[in-house]
Amino acid sequence: MAKKFQNNDLIHNLVSSTPAPAQTQTTQVAATPSAAAADEKMRTSYIVSKQANFKMKYIALKQNKTISELVDEALNNLISEWEKKTGESTPSL
Repeated sequence: MAKKFQNNDLIHNLVSSTPAPAQTQTTQVAATPSAAAADEKMRTSYIVSKQANFKMKYIALKQNKTISELVDEALNNLISEWEKKTGESTPSL
């Protein structure tokens, strides 16, 4: 029942103009320094259209993912496709 209540809250936040409260996320420290740099998360901001933001929230809700997870997945796919298309490898930390 808690899951259904949470989904109803997410749907309400999705269609309302009031943003949902921010969620705090923690990251795990990796065993090696090079792996730690690759897995480390950072907070950043981007400006997106209202329509894209609305659709992204809907997709995240339907896939039971956070928006951060969805954006991270989309960015990794974009980078992978670009590397395949250009044959160029992007730099790493």
